[in-house]
Amino acid sequence: MLSCIELDEAEFLKGFNNFSSFIHAYTLFIMNFFKSTFSDAQTEELLQLEEQVTQSLLLLEKLHMFLFMNTFTYKKHFTLSENIHPLHNQTNLELLERLQMFISQYNFQKEENRMVSEKTIFQILTYYYSEKDVDSMQGDIDHDKEEDNQRPSIIFTLSPLSPPWLANLPSVQ
Repeated sequence: MLSCIELDEAEFLKGFNNFSSFIHAYTLFIMNFFKSTFSDAQTEELLQLEEQVTQSLLLLEKLHMFLFMNTFTYKKHFTLSENIHPLHNQTNLELLERLQMFISQYNFQKEENRMVSEKTIFQILTYYYSEKDVDSMQGDIDHDKEEDNQRPSIIFTLSPLSPPWLANLPSVQ
């Protein structure tokens, strides 16, 4: 018979597998945009698609941030092996690296979408890389020479919601 902690760990692993599967499927979905050709699309339509894909990337990053932030809680409460980490998934890592390549090769209609997409995929990949691997991923991101020897760090900044998220909230009277 399994103890409560063993059941909780089993549920955690099941949840992790569900997150991992979703991340994989969602990344493939986003990649389809960058693989597709939109020769018939009007500029305005293409711009709207780019913005939706950029927002999808941001959502994917938030999922990774959630997993990363909760890793410490999981390790505190469960006796999981050091090798089990929600973001140690080689398949998803390779898929996200391919997505980074597609993003870097894509000709964005709006520079802001390109910048946000590149920074977002870089941030997502930062969650996956161990300290020894981080240096190899810095090639595509601009940085100062004095920062060359520093590893990217993960910093969370709490800020108010931006206008698109506030648009549908009822006004307080």
